[in-house]
Amino acid sequence: MKKMPISAIERTSITKLSFFIFIICIFISLKNQNADTKRRFTSTSSMAAINYFSSTDTSFISPDAFSSDSLFLSDENDMSRAVDPPPRSLEYDFYRDSCTGAEQKIRSVVTELYRLNSSVAPALLRLAFHDCFIQGCDASILLDPAEGIESEKDSPPNQSLKGFNVMDIIKSQIEEACPGVVSCSDILVLAARDGVVLAGGPFYPLCTGRRDSHVSFMDAATYDLPAPNADLPETLASFASRGFDERETVSLLGAHSIGVIHCKFYQNRLYNFAGTVKPDPSLDPELLKELRSKCIPSQRTTSPAPSP
Repeated sequence: MKKMPISAIERTSITKLSFFIFIICIFISLKNQNADTKRRFTSTSSMAAINYFSSTDTSFISPDAFSSDSLFLSDENDMSRAVDPPPRSLEYDFYRDSCTGAEQKIRSVVTELYRLNSSVAPALLRLAFHDCFIQGCDASILLDPAEGIESEKDSPPNQSLKGFNVMDIIKSQIEEACPGVVSCSDILVLAARDGVVLAGGPFYPLCTGRRDSHVSFMDAATYDLPAPNADLPETLASFASRGFDERETVSLLGAHSIGVIHCKFYQNRLYNFAGTVKPDPSLDPELLKELRSKCIPSQRTTSPAPSP
């Protein structure tokens, strides 16, 4: 059968269609690359966050149980000369060949510490949240101050963080088995996840393969973390800036239930809301009654009370 010649109009249509398909392929490729970059931050924080207001006690860990030197800095112990390695894609069970059983070892240590004091769980979870919310999960929260470099630990929102000594213990155990292999950022997110499970929360799979930051983000830690007294629109906007929707924000803030909250963060809603001498009318009456029983005006405003 004789083939019919292609007209100029048909050739033009085919050319346009080919160009359109080419553009779609480029768009899909770029989208996949962005997804990999975003996953570096959200793989943990979208599943587990911490009570910004919580105060936990990990003083049961003896300070003599580990060296006072930081385990998280570069060999030169100088962040000013360190250069962060390029990001890489995360994958499930990243250490299956390089450090077999690393995740099980982390889980075992966290479980042992949790049995001694259950406050390990909220301490690790809050530590992970304050790390991941600033520049992603890169363990920058664990860096100690260096010459000319300020540490995130010293920012006002982070001065009440606990669990650093717990991280030291876990890291030392992993280093004995696989020196210089497992990153501190992976240890932190895995330990926080295991703490959530021990506290009665859900298990969620985590991809690993993070690299540790050699740079601290003091200013971002000071100004970008969600404020404990922020209203709903401010809180939603803060989480939206990290890619979280309303449902995810509520889930993340739900981590409050495994810690404690200080009266000073909500006492005004119980007694003097918006400059009045009345409680916040949006509060459920039964909840208001319970909270007032835990936080009365005669108490110091720093007295902790169980989270609602």
